[in-house]
Amino acid sequence: MADMESTPKRRRISRSPSPTYKLDDDDDDYVPYVPVAQRREAKLAKLSSLSTVSDRTKARKQLEELLEREDAEREEEHQREKTRKERPLLMEAQEVHERKAAESVHFTEDRSGYILILF
Repeated sequence: MADMESTPKRRRISRSPSPTYKLDDDDDDYVPYVPVAQRREAKLAKLSSLSTVSDRTKARKQLEELLEREDAEREEEHQREKTRKERPLLMEAQEVHERKAAESVHFTEDRSGYILILF
């Protein structure tokens, strides 16, 4: 037993297991390095394409609005033509005559306060 007491005790240091490295090409998260200049060019191209797309959509909306206005004008003209055809021609002629007469009459007031009607 004396031999056991005189021999120093050895402690074992526990080590973490060595890291394991994957040598497979299964790493899907890898993104290759792209130089800053190329990234900026790609971003500029993307933004410029977005602006042309927005310009196209604006132009398309304006065209649609224009077509809608033209359709509304055509519909309005069609309604006027329909109502005109429903009225007798004599009534329409009388209205035109009254409008022309109203346009040709000019009222003026002279210095004495009388209203003059000029034809």
